[in-house]
Amino acid sequence: MLSHENIKLSLGNAEGIVSVGEAKSRLGWYQVTLIFFLWSILGLVIEELWMRVSMGVVQSRAGLVWGPFSPLYGTGAVLLTAVLLRLHDLRATAWQIFLACMLLGGVLEQATGWAMENFFGIVSWDYIAGHVPCALSKWVALPFLFAWGGLGLLWDRMVMPGLMPVLGGPTTKTRVVFVALIGLFLVLDIVVTIVCFDRMAERDANIPPSNAIEEWVDKSYNDDFVARRFQNIEDVTNRG
Repeated sequence: MLSHENIKLSLGNAEGIVSVGEAKSRLGWYQVTLIFFLWSILGLVIEELWMRVSMGVVQSRAGLVWGPFSPLYGTGAVLLTAVLLRLHDLRATAWQIFLACMLLGGVLEQATGWAMENFFGIVSWDYIAGHVPCALSKWVALPFLFAWGGLGLLWDRMVMPGLMPVLGGPTTKTRVVFVALIGLFLVLDIVVTIVCFDRMAERDANIPPSNAIEEWVDKSYNDDFVARRFQNIEDVTNRG
């Protein structure tokens, strides 16, 4: 059975080396793309199922305009993997891994929530308004910090030993092209989503489109689309 100590993958064309237990652990674009892609989907599915089971709410929690993706989970998975590989280089203990993943999750949630509100005038979650116990800010709460720590340990002990060998590296040109196309699609998806939210904020401020792209965005991704697609998002510029 594979363990962290005997995982040693040379990823060649992926420009990445994953060697747990030795001081040369890093991810290449190939692994980053696949981890982000897979866990953006899986995280979204888990969150929507959790909302349905725990609150009886059927709600779209998608984070991008195209596809079943939640980039927060994809980014978290990539960062967790990169940090855990580095912690193995440093021979970190379980407690150190737990605390590091708590910190990582808190910083990611705080930075994401702050950026969404301050740059686009939208809020996707608010632990204080939701009366979550031990909320440290609108976007960070102690129970979820512990969840990040536990997820990090689970990721480290159960997921990574099987995940990294499965991902491996691109062994054929077909795989390289396929994963590269996925990466390009995700980049375009993220860019269009950012422009979509930017134009929503500008429309709230009565700023007209300044070019053909913004006109296309206003027509294709108007406020009705945003309300249907991003059902968990509140436009704070319209409060009151």
